[in-house]
Amino acid sequence: GGQRVNAALTSSWTVRLVMLGTIAVLVAFRRFQHLAAYLVIVLAAVLLLSAVTPDIGRMRPAGIQILGPWQGYSQPSRPVAALALALVGALYTLVPAGRWRNRGKWAAAIIVTALCAARLYLAVDHPTDQLTALIIAWPLAVVAFWLAVPNEVFPISYRGGRKAHLDIGGRRGAAI
Repeated sequence: GGQRVNAALTSSWTVRLVMLGTIAVLVAFRRFQHLAAYLVIVLAAVLLLSAVTPDIGRMRPAGIQILGPWQGYSQPSRPVAALALALVGALYTLVPAGRWRNRGKWAAAIIVTALCAARLYLAVDHPTDQLTALIIAWPLAVVAFWLAVPNEVFPISYRGGRKAHLDIGGRRGAAI
């Protein structure tokens, strides 16, 4: 149960697959503004986590049996922050604003909640470890994407439709 969920969702390969998949789709669809924002925000979040961990980090308590693998500080929970950041980044760079992104937010919240529940069950994290990670990763990433690639300026669309069209009728056509 809990060990399988924890192992699957905290695997570095899971987070890498989401991040590399996001990067590959952004490159394939030539969304270089979103790609630049994604890379900068992920790097900034990783640096922020690394910077605050020594100050707010808490060593794991001695004498408590932990059922799952762990390393380093327990606060903030790096696996929770990494998964939340990867999912939020994929949502705000790949999914169009509106109904589908809102559904994606619910799906991401369920996935992160499953991870948090598994890590609590295994006694790998304390609730404040996860809360700190989520406060750092989720809302800061959302605000950063809102500021870096706002939907009004850089909308996400997958419809082929008509491309930009220049009307060459009337006076403009005569001038050409």
